[in-house]
Amino acid sequence: MKILDLNSTQKKKEKIEVKDSFDLFLIGNHSFDYELELALINKNARANVYGLLLGNQSQDFNLKITARHKAENTVSRVHIKTVLSNESVLNFEGLIRIENRALYSDAFLQNDNLLVTGDSIANSSPQLEILADDVKASHGVTIKDIDDNYKFYLMSRGLSEEESRGLVIKGFINDIVSKLNASQLSALSEKGYSVSDFM
Repeated sequence: MKILDLNSTQKKKEKIEVKDSFDLFLIGNHSFDYELELALINKNARANVYGLLLGNQSQDFNLKITARHKAENTVSRVHIKTVLSNESVLNFEGLIRIENRALYSDAFLQNDNLLVTGDSIANSSPQLEILADDVKASHGVTIKDIDDNYKFYLMSRGLSEEESRGLVIKGFINDIVSKLNASQLSALSEKGYSVSDFM
């Protein structure tokens, strides 16, 4: 899986043609403006895009992802998670477009957001454009804060408020982080990515 560090993009627009299979992991913890278009152009092409955005110091994340299905039996998965605190803002636009010749395609788009502090904002707009029959396509978005019941339960088991909050965040991002292998996680840690920034 390729890892794209969005901290180095600032403002960038990119189009990738997917002929066979493509896997991408997006990560960022500084402000950026990034637009990605995936075009699945061959029959049976597959694309997976996962992302983790960590904002804790007034970062502005502007992210737009489009998955265009242009051939039969193509598959796309886009799943972006953000953890936001201290006036950080996410503006996310996601689009799945299935062209009329892309029969039997299967597409999924999901954006999940955890607001650690009440001054953070997540604006999310996932959309579908379906021009073909016999396809599967779904999208969703969640925006939530840390549930006090979870936090207090963990605190009643002897954890501090800080440790409880950290554990909830780790649980929230675990399924995305698990897409990476140990050497990739180690490399990201060396670049300064750490969940402990939010604890």
